[in-house]
Amino acid sequence: MVDVIKDLDKKVVELASYVEEKKESPNSGEIKEVDFKGLGEPIKLGEVKNIKEYSTDFSNNIVFAFKSINKVKIGLNPENYSKLSKVCEDILLSLDEFKNYATLRFIEEIVFDWVCDYYIEKEFSVSPIECLKNELKKDLNTYSYYYVINFLGIERNFSVGRASIFCADKKYIQKERIEAALKDEEFYKMMDYIKDKIVLKVDFKGVQDRAEQLAKIESKLIVNTLRMFLIEESMDKNAELPILEYVSITTGFMSSYLCKYEENDFNKWTVSMQRAEHGSGYPVTIGDAKLSKMSKNGLAIVTNFLKINDNTEIGFIIKNTINKIGDISVTDDFHERIVKVISVLESVFLARKKGRGKGLSTMKSNFIPKIFEGDLKERVSKILINYYNIRDKYLHNGIRLKIDQEEYYLFQKLMNVLTMKLLELRQVYNYSTESELLQYFDIDLD
Repeated sequence: MVDVIKDLDKKVVELASYVEEKKESPNSGEIKEVDFKGLGEPIKLGEVKNIKEYSTDFSNNIVFAFKSINKVKIGLNPENYSKLSKVCEDILLSLDEFKNYATLRFIEEIVFDWVCDYYIEKEFSVSPIECLKNELKKDLNTYSYYYVINFLGIERNFSVGRASIFCADKKYIQKERIEAALKDEEFYKMMDYIKDKIVLKVDFKGVQDRAEQLAKIESKLIVNTLRMFLIEESMDKNAELPILEYVSITTGFMSSYLCKYEENDFNKWTVSMQRAEHGSGYPVTIGDAKLSKMSKNGLAIVTNFLKINDNTEIGFIIKNTINKIGDISVTDDFHERIVKVISVLESVFLARKKGRGKGLSTMKSNFIPKIFEGDLKERVSKILINYYNIRDKYLHNGIRLKIDQEEYYLFQKLMNVLTMKLLELRQVYNYSTESELLQYFDIDLD
């Protein structure tokens, strides 16, 4: 690890050779006073120093950056900034503390400032990686994110994985008020965004941008886990499945989510807002009886899996499969659902398998025998043959064959059966790699 850090430090130091200078225009560091009407009294900032100038691409990645020092701009043009980005990616991928708690943007900003300072001073007292570690330590915190879930009613609070799902009622808000570093008026105004709503809460440690990234990934996974066990409701055209309010974006109502973190022994709160769409169907309700049924059908097993941060290959396959199941559950067109269900089933077995048109034969010869027995094996085989036919007619000829409701329910449930099998292989038999998984199902990659 020492050699890795030395190599990364060396790469950062070498970036100083790519820094270039360009003079600022005479007025670039001043605020020009213009008597515009209707704007109120102008704010006088005095002399503006150390301005950072940068540009971003279509995906919000920085492509070049300059900073002003003593009326001279120094920085990296697009060609050379790409070199800095590559070094920062190496840092992110090589050192776990940055991989877990930081973002590429965070690393780039610290490294850019370090490189510019070194270019000016021609020496340094703190190495690049040590500087990054110091800045990470200063910005590291645990953040709690509160996301409103629309179209969900619950009888009591419960947990899924590392997330809490609860109603932000008066009692809960009063409890939070005791620990909040806000005036009453400010606090209760913020709580209006979640008051009496069903809320999903997750906690993550990192710089704030990284914590928010992880929180959004996790909250999506948790809601898709709920949808996974709401097959009947997903087939009801008048029902609306649970959805995170902030991700349902069109025009219409305002959506919001809250963030809480500790600062100076008090809890601080922030709010983010955007527009959200609300559907016209009735919400799903999860009472004690329904929750018990979902748990018996596999929710309890999935919850235990999600409590740990499983970064194995099979762990990622399981989480990706759950997310796909959840997305399929809110697809209105059932012929499109059939296409997606088959895609999910095949993705586990055929992602690395050569050749086309082998999906159905692989399902029949490798998937079904490993999971089903007796008459059920034959029934599932017939269901797959039928839905492959419906899929092919729809995709290749634009023909919509009739879908039987009871049979479709069993067809969609195959994704859950597959997921539970994957969880068994991971948790009971400790499978961790994709190759182990394919060997279990007798998939020949040659």
